[in-house]
Amino acid sequence: MAKKILYVASTFGHLKTFHIPYLNELLAQGNEVHVMGAGDPVSLPDGVTAIPMPFEKKMTSLGNFKCACRIRKLIHKEEYDLVSVHTSLAAFFTRLGILFSGRKPWVINTVHGYLFDEKTPWKKRIVLLAAEKLTRPVTNVVAVMNRQDEQIAQKYRLYQDQLILIDGMGIDVARFEKNDKTIAAVQALQREYFLSPQEFVMVCAAEFSDRKNQMFLVRAMQRLKQEGLPCRLILVGDGERFERTKSLAVQLSVRKEIRF
Repeated sequence: MAKKILYVASTFGHLKTFHIPYLNELLAQGNEVHVMGAGDPVSLPDGVTAIPMPFEKKMTSLGNFKCACRIRKLIHKEEYDLVSVHTSLAAFFTRLGILFSGRKPWVINTVHGYLFDEKTPWKKRIVLLAAEKLTRPVTNVVAVMNRQDEQIAQKYRLYQDQLILIDGMGIDVARFEKNDKTIAAVQALQREYFLSPQEFVMVCAAEFSDRKNQMFLVRAMQRLKQEGLPCRLILVGDGERFERTKSLAVQLSVRKEIRF
């Protein structure tokens, strides 16, 4: 039986990057699929209904609580059968809206990494854990992708019905098999970025932030250089720690070994 589904992430960009196959499969099953996030919904699959929602990255932002109020009204109006939430911030404020909507669609929270663990400063851990506990009554299923998150969800019982461990999100390893095509692609990249075939190249694509911790990689490059290992690091992204990370690379004398 076809269902009415709301699929949510912090940005439409996240959905376009990671979730197109799932959206297409839900559509192929005959479901009515609505997608919600911030940004530009262009290039999402034909057939989905895009609902722009201006989520902001700061958990305490007043704008996010306004989003929760809008979501509360939307949940009450649309009467979704299933809500699939992704990314911690959007997942919380969507479930907060559901909590006060007066309706109870089936909710699946796919955890892409909890933003806290036992080593997190206690004030931050209390706030983030409280957010998960607050929205637990409307969280039927929690899906996690690593053992640490599984242990957190189990310890604090952050779901109503079921906890699912997904062994990674899957990757087509055939794309990276060593053959004439992939060798040629590697050689082209080496020429473009002036990389020696003898160098071991590491790539990290992520927002520059304390949580992603590119500074750890910069410090590791200093140690590798001191040990005489031919390595290069390519850091792809932007963010509030971008300039600070570049400064650290200069300070540790590894700026030439790192491409930003």
